Amino acid sequence: MRQWASSEGYDICGTTSYESDRPGMSNYGSPVEHSRTTESEHCSKVIQGQAEIMRANIHVTHLWLQSLLLEKVEAAVQDSALGNSSAAACEEVSVALKANWAEREDICRQMLHLLHSIPYTYLEPNGLYLAYKVRDVAVTLLNCPFEAHERPARRAVEYMRDFTRALSRLDRSETVNTNSLKSWVDVDREPAA
Repeated sequence: MRQWASSEGYDICGTTSYESDRPGMSNYGSPVEHSRTTESEHCSKVIQGQAEIMRANIHVTHLWLQSLLLEKVEAAVQDSALGNSSAAACEEVSVALKANWAEREDICRQMLHLLHSIPYTYLEPNGLYLAYKVRDVAVTLLNCPFEAHERPARRAVEYMRDFTRALSRLDRSETVNTNSLKSWVDVDREPAA
């Protein structure tokens, strides 16, 4: 399993470093040189921040797609058993769901690890789409094929609590931004003042 790792220690390609280009001078360097270096550092931090935001989105999307594919596989297994309503077919579906549960639980565990290890400042710019993906992964825990007293079901409940806390934090960031989502359709429907 690949873990989230910040690229804060890496050099960003394409940014100019003036540290090595600067000629030797006294401690009282020119203001022009100082502003160029400060601009370069600022630009580098902005690019690095944008890369971290994209990285967060890519990791979350990857796990979301894994979960989506697993859901499609489970739906196909259930549909194939739907034609045969015997007890053996129902038992086969139950066994298949339990076999896939470990993989589903691993996807959820990885998603929670990402949500806890990625700084919030890199998650927030991804907006509601990131929250939708996280919610889609979390909802799959509601279809737990185990009894409530069994260990996997208790873990699923704990994961759901953790997802709920993470989603409340992510969704809160969008309530402030919804006022700017007016479109030309909404403006036309408002009563004239």
